[in-house]
Amino acid sequence: MMKTSLLLLCLVVCFTQGEAQCRDGWLRFHDNCYLFSRDRAPWGDSAAVCNAFHSHLAIVESAEENAFLKSELNHLHGGGSSAAYWLDGTDIEVEDIWRWTSTGDKITYLNWAANQPNNGHASNCMCLYGGLSFNMADEHCSTNYNYICEMSAVDASEVLG
Repeated sequence: MMKTSLLLLCLVVCFTQGEAQCRDGWLRFHDNCYLFSRDRAPWGDSAAVCNAFHSHLAIVESAEENAFLKSELNHLHGGGSSAAYWLDGTDIEVEDIWRWTSTGDKITYLNWAANQPNNGHASNCMCLYGGLSFNMADEHCSTNYNYICEMSAVDASEVLG
């Protein structure tokens, strides 16, 4: 009985200590950590800042992840906000073929706002736009918006360690 209790205690302590953690200021969702910027920058500069943190602009791969991001943005800004946050998506390589720049993968989950994307050749970068309930929109890459960085929680723990 005593050995069993000690073994269970050890497993609980070892498991919780071994769980990957996010850096201060980053929020965890499943196996990833997210940083919601306070500053604004053009899309390319935003990607460079994320890269400096050993991360990339956020990649939205599911409705669940999208709901998490929208919930956090609504928490930060409230409803009806005109804030916008850059994501990793672009169609700059081939018009109307949206890809994640950090992986090169074609985007399979999309949650465009109504009538989006709408700016054709002029707008090649993807954001979550508050004026459209933080649904996806295409915008001019040179516009200064906030941004969301993403990294795996495992990578965050390695950077911390």
